[in-house]
This record gives sequence, structure tokens and C-alpha cells, in this order.
Amino acid sequence: AISYARHLDLDIDDAISRMADESAMTASKTNLLTMVGRWDAHIDSWTNAQGMWRHVMRYEDMDADIETALRGLLGFLKAPVEIGRLRRAIRLAKFENLQRQEKAEGFRERPLVMKQFFVSGRAGGWRETLAPAQIARIREEFAPTLEAHYPELLAETAGLAATK
Repeated sequence: AISYARHLDLDIDDAISRMADESAMTASKTNLLTMVGRWDAHIDSWTNAQGMWRHVMRYEDMDADIETALRGLLGFLKAPVEIGRLRRAIRLAKFENLQRQEKAEGFRERPLVMKQFFVSGRAGGWRETLAPAQIARIREEFAPTLEAHYPELLAETAGLAATK
């Protein structure tokens, strides 16, 4: 919700409303409309796509242990793990390096409304940003998807959501 709000230059409550709107659309720089739909439907379209092999990686898991997450991806791809190349890629893709690159060269995918695309890179920023009522709204709207992909967050936020 926080990233989406920044991406669309909305306040967080409006971003949550858009995340729950099955008719939500976005426009590109060339005014090409893209059907975005609900956040849970978007997640479902990728994680349950028929006829595709898939490997789900959560940002939280990559943030906690990127090497293990990437080894899992390489295993899924049946690609050899070359430890030197893997660690070099991890070093080059560190968030601080991405911020530096964006500052020096820009970032082509940054929406025009954003001053900076790479801001914190830290999982869990919602704990300091979202109000209890916003957490409750997200839990209520997306409970099945959260249960499937973020059960630890549902458990952690159960008390916060109760203060709605």
C-alpha cells in the first residue's frame, strides 16, 4: 500500500481503495491504459497461472536472506550456482547501489510523479507508516491472499486490526 501510494502519488487510504478496486487501471507515459484490478487478483494471476512453471519469491524473504532466496531461484531454474558470480550480483544489486545509480543516471521506470524510485528498500516499513485502521482494512479486504502468502503478518497484526 505504501509503495503503491508513492507510485501513483496518492495518499495511503486512496491507494488501499485502488488495491481493492477490481476496475482499477493505470496509464503509461504514452496514455496506454493497463487493467490493474485488485491486488489479490493480481497476486493470484501470477501465483496460480495455469500451464506455467513458477517460483514465488517474496520481497521480505529476499530482504532477510538474499543469497538463500537467489539460490532457491537458481535451483528452480536448474542453473548452476557460481558462488563468485552470485555474490557479485548481490553486491551490485544492493539497494544503496541502486539508489546511487538512480541519482547518477535516473531510472527509466520511475513514474513522473515520483522524485525518487528507490527510497528505503526495507521490508516491513508498514509497521511505522500504516495506522491500525489501515492495517485492519487491508487484512479485511485481502485476508485469503494474506493467509496464503503472508500468514506471519496476519498473526502479527491481529491485535492492531482489532483496534479499528
